[in-house]
Amino acid sequence: MAKRWFIKTKGGERGPFTPQVLQRLVNEGRVKPQMPIRREDKSSWVHAGKFDTLFPPEKQGSEPVSAETVNLPRKIEDSHSVFRNHS
Repeated sequence: MAKRWFIKTKGGERGPFTPQVLQRLVNEGRVKPQMPIRREDKSSWVHAGKFDTLFPPEKQGSEPVSAETVNLPRKIEDSHSVFRNHS
């Protein structure tokens, strides 16, 4: 079974997200390299940019991000409506 992921924002913890949903959030620019994420089976947070599968080195930027300005769904079920609204 694929591990699910959580994203830490100033508003709290968001998720869980499947790897596919997390990648889509990255592709849409809603998860930035500086944002803390963790797998559901881990307790420590790691910057999303540490994962080359999410952010290949050539795509990583250095612009700062404010977690409160990033529009993230709260959990997997919410992601369907967020994606539908941004298509």
